[in-house]
Amino acid sequence: MRRRGAFAVGLALGGWAVVGTAQAATSSACEAQWLDSQRQRTLPLRLDWPSGAVPADGWPMVVYSHGLGGSRNGGEVWVQAWVAAGVAVLRLEHPGSNTAAVMAAGGFGPAALARTATAAEALARVQDVQGVLAFIDAAGATHASAAPRCAEATSSTPPWPRLRTQRIGMAGHSFGAQTTLSVLGQAAPMPWPDLLRAQSALAPRLAAGLALSPMLPAQMPGSSSVNLATARSALGSVRTPVLLATGSADGDPLGRGMTSEHRAMVFEALCTAEQGAAGQKGLNNALLWLQDADHMSFAGVAQTPPMLLRTRSPAAQTLQARHHALITHVTALWWRAHLLGDGQALAALSAVGDRLAEHDRWRLRPTC
Repeated sequence: MRRRGAFAVGLALGGWAVVGTAQAATSSACEAQWLDSQRQRTLPLRLDWPSGAVPADGWPMVVYSHGLGGSRNGGEVWVQAWVAAGVAVLRLEHPGSNTAAVMAAGGFGPAALARTATAAEALARVQDVQGVLAFIDAAGATHASAAPRCAEATSSTPPWPRLRTQRIGMAGHSFGAQTTLSVLGQAAPMPWPDLLRAQSALAPRLAAGLALSPMLPAQMPGSSSVNLATARSALGSVRTPVLLATGSADGDPLGRGMTSEHRAMVFEALCTAEQGAAGQKGLNNALLWLQDADHMSFAGVAQTPPMLLRTRSPAAQTLQARHHALITHVTALWWRAHLLGDGQALAALSAVGDRLAEHDRWRLRPTC
């Protein structure tokens, strides 16, 4: 168990609170393995949740999906902030695109990363989310009062407190951002019954999404050339509010020519109230774009792995503390607004742009 101070929306480094370090709530954590017997796929899991009395309907929850070469320990900076905000975070480790898979493919170079970024793995990740949530539902129905136990996850020993598996948040970085958008309803380049079934099962559970370093649909496995029309066709079915985060140096680890402007274009492709229905009152899609932030700025790791240091610009490394402070602050507000119904957090999101640096961007548009 880790003990910290109470969550607060405040201002500190560069005008932004470093939420999740000095100001985080007490928290607990445990790790487990879950076997999807139908697919014979074993997922390492890590759950972090606020300590103290569990709400009557369970902790609100965010499911987090790592990028290529990641693990269930990724995104720690973000997780600390979200737990501080009163949200449980379940991190999945996807076996076909985790650290072990990338190392087996040849390491962290573009070619090896591309070998693990397959269409089959993109589908498997969405099914990972679907399967784990169904498992938690079944375990919770049988063992709602069981104390959390940090042990291998089985139907008789759930290693978690009671969680809300309806109206959840879905988040991820890089390939995990693609997983997030697919879970939220992004269409595949061609009809894909298995994906449609998984999306249909997940749709009623979703309250909000967060895509860190998102990718345009046409830059994913099995896709063709990119333009805004095809991106809108793929993303037009995403009706859940989504926060996108990228920056001017957020390039392409796979060497496919993706730029930060391509990543920001995902915001333009999302369905808006002007294009679709009348919109959900008070709910918006959002874009946070940070000058000099690179791909690792959005990974949520305090220390850049040595093997990746050479890929980072001096500006991105120098500004990382400020970028992390801003991202933790904004994303904590995002989850409090959408998962906890916090009206003050929702209002604070409207004012984020007032405190950004000159070349940073904050955009809001009503979602469908």
